[in-house]
Amino acid sequence: MTNPFVWSCFSLCLHLLFRLLGCLYDIESNYLGQ
Repeated sequence: MTNPFVWSCFSLCLHLLFRLLGCLYDIESNYLGQ
């Protein structure tokens, strides 16, 4: 039922989303730290 291509695409999107959230968190903590 689940397409391997769709699953890999979903996994990639999730990975990029977490990287983006990590970047935003780093930027916020750096901004608040100053």
